[in-house]
Amino acid sequence: MSAAPEASADEGAEASGRRWAFATAEFDERSQELRVNGQLVKLEPKFLEVLRHLLRHAGEIVTKNELLETVWPGRFVSDNSLPKAVSRIREVLGDEDQSVIKTVHGYGYRLVSPVKVHASKASPAFTRLDLREGQHPPLRPNWTLVRQLGSGGQGEVWLVRQDKVGEERVFKFALDVAGLAAIKREITLYRLLQETLPGHDEFTRVLDWNLEEAPYYIELEFGAGGNLESWAERMGGLDKIPLPVRLEVIARIADALAAAHSVGVLHKDLKPSNVLVGDEHDGAPRVKLADFGSGGVLDPQRLEALGITRLGFTRSVIAGEAGATATYLAPEVVAGQPVTVQGDIYSLGIMLYQVVVADLKQPLAAGWERRVGDELLCEDIAQVVAGELSRRLSDAGALAARLRTLEQRRALREAERAEEQRRVAEQRDAVERVRQAELAVERLRTRRNWTLTVLSVLIVGVAFSLALYLDARRARDEAAAAAASSQAVADFLSKDMFAVVGTSPLRDLTVKQMLESAATSLTSRENLRPQVAAQIHAAVGGAFWTMEEIELAEQHLGRAQALYQQVDATTSADALLVAAQHIFARGMLTRLPDDLSGYSSLLERGKRDLGAHHPAVARLQNNLAHARFDQGDYSRAAEEFAILVAQTPDDPPNRALLGTSEMMLGELRRRLGDSTGAETMLRQAIDHLNGAPGGEPIASKSRMFLGLVLLEQDRLGEAQHEIDEALRLSAPWAVGGADAHTASMRAVAARLQLRRGDAASAAATLEKVISTISAQGWNQRRDRTAEFRTWLARAYLENGRAALAEDTMRRALAISTTADGPRHPLTQSARLGLAEVQLARAEVAQARATLEEIDDASLRNLGHMVAEQKRLIGLIALASGNRATADKMLREAAGLLKARFGAAHPLVRRADNDLARVTQASEQP
Repeated sequence: MSAAPEASADEGAEASGRRWAFATAEFDERSQELRVNGQLVKLEPKFLEVLRHLLRHAGEIVTKNELLETVWPGRFVSDNSLPKAVSRIREVLGDEDQSVIKTVHGYGYRLVSPVKVHASKASPAFTRLDLREGQHPPLRPNWTLVRQLGSGGQGEVWLVRQDKVGEERVFKFALDVAGLAAIKREITLYRLLQETLPGHDEFTRVLDWNLEEAPYYIELEFGAGGNLESWAERMGGLDKIPLPVRLEVIARIADALAAAHSVGVLHKDLKPSNVLVGDEHDGAPRVKLADFGSGGVLDPQRLEALGITRLGFTRSVIAGEAGATATYLAPEVVAGQPVTVQGDIYSLGIMLYQVVVADLKQPLAAGWERRVGDELLCEDIAQVVAGELSRRLSDAGALAARLRTLEQRRALREAERAEEQRRVAEQRDAVERVRQAELAVERLRTRRNWTLTVLSVLIVGVAFSLALYLDARRARDEAAAAAASSQAVADFLSKDMFAVVGTSPLRDLTVKQMLESAATSLTSRENLRPQVAAQIHAAVGGAFWTMEEIELAEQHLGRAQALYQQVDATTSADALLVAAQHIFARGMLTRLPDDLSGYSSLLERGKRDLGAHHPAVARLQNNLAHARFDQGDYSRAAEEFAILVAQTPDDPPNRALLGTSEMMLGELRRRLGDSTGAETMLRQAIDHLNGAPGGEPIASKSRMFLGLVLLEQDRLGEAQHEIDEALRLSAPWAVGGADAHTASMRAVAARLQLRRGDAASAAATLEKVISTISAQGWNQRRDRTAEFRTWLARAYLENGRAALAEDTMRRALAISTTADGPRHPLTQSARLGLAEVQLARAEVAQARATLEEIDDASLRNLGHMVAEQKRLIGLIALASGNRATADKMLREAAGLLKARFGAAHPLVRRADNDLARVTQASEQP
């Protein structure tokens, strides 16, 4: 007989509870009472949670890991905690023969008894809390209620202090069923944020909770600085705080909101009282988002993937009334639609307006623009509070970028206005001169005074001659210098460039030989002004770059940059373009300095002098972001590209640049573990690049990156489509199908073959890709085959060629260490791959030694690589007989992988199998 529960009443709202009837027992979720043969029996609260989870999954095998994660989430418990709980449940049920709860060896437990479920009778609101200062909260005898911080319709908030050490925390008590659901929801969302955004500190930490006996509460860290409102009061009012500091606070709130949205979490009640403001960091206060009790998730599957119980949520976690305060409610929510990402952004826009006008009580009303005054801030606020969703900003991170580039945008706007005013003034002056001339002629004609006419002409002539004389005198020195430079340039073009002609027949000379000959004599031209010499060196460097003579290009670009610095012209448009090309050349030659602060400083000065939107500034910022990408500083590179995306106009002349920046940001988000954000950004890039002049090659590359994202999500059919499209689009500009981008696309196709289990074909494809790249000579300056070789090694390993896999992985590690650097993420990936191969060959000691060389700092923000590191440490511990460490590390690895890929992903299934091995080892005598 099936044990699946029969529903006899509504199962929808968790708040109403359920009554479960099975065997000779009945369990009421609302009252947490278990009766056997009609008699009330006592069980510990955690044991009742185990029973409830088994009942909710009656007939199914529930793994030990799932029960541990559900009942003891995020806590380390002893190995016998779960067996002890099941044993005690069986004892009170009289289940000696396992006819109710059956042990499934190697996996977990299954409730096999037939089950019926009924809705519990609705219970009234909880009794009045009646909390007083000096009391001890339930289950916290060493903590004392200090003072009430707030109260509402659903509960009370108290400051609580530890009696011995004086540590302070915040307890939120539930007043009724709705309040209990809110604190459960906050627990769930905090766990989701914690497990999917490791290392992020923008959210109030949930430290513990009491769901065992009334009054129920959640325990949170205490923000001594208070919320945004109290911070403003402490500073003497918002108007006493400099506007840049206020805007940076909003930008940091936007950063935190963008992080939450990136993993599908909605706040739904964003307002000043739910933002904690702490001590200053980097020149502005720290901020944390608090109170996710009204929040929601966009993708409920994430909770299941992470093994997080959906506490506080009904069957639909998106639908339902928003808990936001009316002032901050978006128009579509007021109209009855559900809260979305843009609903949160609307609330943030109201806060931005209030912060700008220095009044946190001020609602947004008609004519609000007059109170703001600042044109650009009016535009920013309008973008985030737009009534139409199609016009409202959809990325909180973009608002942060706009606020942080406000001064650069203002300088650009002022420069554009000044240029327009200059043109208007010139036109006005020309019209006035014509009018004055016409009037003078008319006066002369009416008076017919020839003497006056002649005198007037003489006066005008003398004045004109004097002006010419003075202009000539002022320009004489400059003209002489310019003439000397012009002569030097002419000599360079007519003599130096062709000086080598006499030594060899013209037909035998190459452009490279002529350029090298000219470049040799360039430094001897003493009559060249430094700025002119810089321009010539830049032109020669650009010519060498076009010929792919990167070494020579780098030399001349470096010389040009030094000359611009000599005349203090480093932020001119020409100088910035030279710097942009120079940093790119240095990257090609693996000569990038470890510290790129010099280029960062130059970029900031360029923004100040020319404006953030100037093409030369944008090119330098783009190439600096690429340099950070090459160095493996993925987080900083993503920040740079996010700024470019935010400030690049979405118009036809700029679409190729915008699409390129979106492509790079999408690829960086993939490497940082944000698959959802990566897919969104790459699809935007493809939309912008399609039809943009020169956009086809980049569109092809964007599709390749999108294929990788889909491949990693195990959406293999969609990945195949994108890879095929990438290869099709690249065909017209590929050289015989053998260009670097096409080779990369074929390597991604090989990864798809490997995922589909065709290791032999994947290995053959990757061997050909590496051979093609080596034959074409693309990696003479910097060998970029390391990542392809790691994929090839895994193909060899899956094809049973373990020795060859280890040799190939060692080669990949050596290449990456030299080409990318010992701390680069690709180098760490090769080390992880080598350790994996060594473990497969039972070389446990060698694998442990390989992992000890991992640079942990390089894996910061790279959750998937941290997961692989933890997995390998766990497997080494298991092979060494250390089951406790193995269980801990493998459990952490599984959690990180589930957060990124979901429960059904092959890598997650592999992690579950690894954990099952630990369980099997524990059960063996």
